[in-house]
Amino acid sequence: MAVFCCVAGARLPVCRLSDEPKPPENNTSLGLIPHSKVAEIRDRTDIVAVIGEHVQLRRAGVNYLGLCPFHGEKTPSFNVSATKQFFYCFGCQKSGDVIRFLMEREGRSFTDVVRDLAARAGIDIPDDEEESRPERKAQRLAQESERLRLLKLNALAARYYEAQLAVNERALAYVASRGIGDDIRKSFRLGYAPDSWDGLLQVLRQRGVPHELGELGGLLIRRDGAPALPKGAPPTPQTHYDRFRDRLLCPLLLPAQSKQTDCDVIAFSGRLMPTDTPRPNEGAKYINSPETPLYRKGQNLYGLHCARDVVRQRRQVILVEGNFDVLSLHQHGFGNTLAPMGTALTETQVRLLGRLLGEDGHVVLMLDGDKAGRAATMKDISLLMLTQAQLSDVASLSQRDIDVRVAKLPDGEDPDTLANRDAAALLRCVAKAQPAIDYVLDEVLAGSESDSLTGRAKIISRMTPLLASLRNETLRELYVGKLAMALAVDAKLLWKQIEQAKTSGPATVEPATTPPSVRSFDPSRNASQPRSQAPTQESPTRRPQGRAAAGMPFDGHLRNLLGLLADHPALWDQLGDDTLTAIPNPVLSELLRDARDLCHSGEIVSVETILNMCPVELRAPVAEAMLQNRFKESQHPDEELSRISISLRVQAIAREVADLQQTFQRQSRSGEQENRLQLLSRIQDLTKLRASLLQNSHPAQAAVAGTAQGDTPR
Repeated sequence: MAVFCCVAGARLPVCRLSDEPKPPENNTSLGLIPHSKVAEIRDRTDIVAVIGEHVQLRRAGVNYLGLCPFHGEKTPSFNVSATKQFFYCFGCQKSGDVIRFLMEREGRSFTDVVRDLAARAGIDIPDDEEESRPERKAQRLAQESERLRLLKLNALAARYYEAQLAVNERALAYVASRGIGDDIRKSFRLGYAPDSWDGLLQVLRQRGVPHELGELGGLLIRRDGAPALPKGAPPTPQTHYDRFRDRLLCPLLLPAQSKQTDCDVIAFSGRLMPTDTPRPNEGAKYINSPETPLYRKGQNLYGLHCARDVVRQRRQVILVEGNFDVLSLHQHGFGNTLAPMGTALTETQVRLLGRLLGEDGHVVLMLDGDKAGRAATMKDISLLMLTQAQLSDVASLSQRDIDVRVAKLPDGEDPDTLANRDAAALLRCVAKAQPAIDYVLDEVLAGSESDSLTGRAKIISRMTPLLASLRNETLRELYVGKLAMALAVDAKLLWKQIEQAKTSGPATVEPATTPPSVRSFDPSRNASQPRSQAPTQESPTRRPQGRAAAGMPFDGHLRNLLGLLADHPALWDQLGDDTLTAIPNPVLSELLRDARDLCHSGEIVSVETILNMCPVELRAPVAEAMLQNRFKESQHPDEELSRISISLRVQAIAREVADLQQTFQRQSRSGEQENRLQLLSRIQDLTKLRASLLQNSHPAQAAVAGTAQGDTPR
């Protein structure tokens, strides 16, 4: 997968909430097929029998094994679990249920696969004609999900904003000044939020939209100190106001997979209209919808509804920073342009690009030519290159390097201005794109750091993760030689650093400013105490990835915990913070915490859920642990969970005691007296706690623990 980078008060028409599009066909509710019906179809389908029609399977313990149909292999690594109704390939890491298998294998839609499996299982699903009858439609509307209601709410708001833009000369003039014609304006459904506190609010109130839905969708904001409204009551100007005011609005549109509509509106981005006088109380220049059940920051790309078909034809994506960059480039014929929707590029978006492009596509990353744009380019190069293993998973890419290229925009230019001024020049910038590593080398060598030994060491630390990510050994050797010559250092030093980078996992081009968020085990903190706020989804400290994740502790107790949770999903509710904190692998600890939180919110946590959340390097051991069915016949799974939890906590205490002992001994040798009494007290407390835990679990071991030597420094 090659990647290029370029641095650098109208009358509202009549509309009804029920006139909205049906949900995409890949939604498990399907609008026509209820969740419960889909679940019944899964339960009554033998995944081994279905997959066995495509893959020659043989029994391997409790599971079945065969050659993966999604990638070429000579040694079987494709596993099918009959008990969990789940497949997983340890080679390409494709995974899912029987529906996902048929969708991936045969290239069919969710609806088609579900209907075929329903017929095979003898389950009746009403046809479209029956579903269109008034009584069936009324029943379906009465049972519509929160997601559908939000889609309808957003579509109503989008139509309102479009109507407002169509009659507002000031807003239309601004759109024209940005070089955006009527065709692009209409295809992207641009709108205008009037300079009013209750423009949209009055429309929603007229339609009887409840205030809970308006708040949940992020379109309305509750006034501070406003009186509470009865459940389901429409909002009023006294209780709520519009989030978007005097802003040009860009809806985030996703291609709808149902044939009844072209796209769904899941969020909005609003650009404050320019004025001659400053408006300090109007907030930021750009504001986006808050996160909702429809919209999650960092998981979507702006412009996808228009660009999808063009991307597939050209096998290329142009990735820019902002919405207006997308609009301008589409206006000038670059119909394969996308943007991250107000966020830095995320790993989820990289995966989305991989799925969109397939095996032979490439991305042109076109960022602004200023200092901030160049810094963002360095970070995105790291992300794109260091997640290539994950891209190969989701996009079924061949095991080769991602070809990342950078095309520099002139200083002070951005894609928007350059496209409007000289679209041919923009095209030439892409044509002259240079390999990403060449770009990074030029950037780091252009600085003053290469003039000193310390600076050269910093350059090597920044470059070696990228060099280590290259699978083409010849290419890597050439770049090593180039860097060694530029820095006047021995190439052997670079090779040593590269080998270390291979085992330590991915890093960014620039050194991290904060260490990874790894919790230290504190047995005194109980589950009722609040834990510190986790980093955001886009934070690089959220969760270690790649080889760093795989190299962290993953012992038998941890495998038992995963297997137990897979065999008895009801235990997710009983998974306590003390157990999670004691897990020696911080990557998995945070992942399981997130999964437990999903369970608490009402979501079903399955093996597929966990594997989708896993860093790619951890998926194989996690899948192996969760597919063994070791605890399937356990009569007392809650007792098993308690036993495993205690074992993990005891191990965590032992690790902390060992660390404290080393610190105590080091201070003793150096003559330091500060904090020695605190260390000694802490060690004694931990020793008592370990003995207490063992007493509850293994009384025989407790006696040994109570008399064990070495727990307390002498």
